[in-house]
Amino acid sequence: MKVNFLTKVFVISTLLFITPIFSMERNSFIQFVGKLHKLDDSHKIDKLNELYTETYTSIQAQQILNTFKYGSHRLDAFDVLSTKLQDPQNKDFLLACFENDHPIFQKAAKEISERITVACMISP
Repeated sequence: MKVNFLTKVFVISTLLFITPIFSMERNSFIQFVGKLHKLDDSHKIDKLNELYTETYTSIQAQQILNTFKYGSHRLDAFDVLSTKLQDPQNKDFLLACFENDHPIFQKAAKEISERITVACMISP
């Protein structure tokens, strides 16, 4: 059976736009960020890795990245979060978190950002 282009577009659209993907619930996220503020940077990375099934909006990811004191740990967190973004089209928004970091960390953050892909429609 040959599937035409419009059928493919319909199926992809259905999967992308109707199937919901939810970020961490607002109150849970507020509590989570509050807990992160109390931890040292290396333990924050551990906590992010423990929550391997969670996904985050870019705004939530920015709030998480802003809890880190050191650029090296912020970079590690960005690497973890880069695979958990619900709205990867907003990935460049996260680079602002590195504005005050050493240029080496800024460059590495840009490289991580470039690895984040945005889903797109497949042409016929």
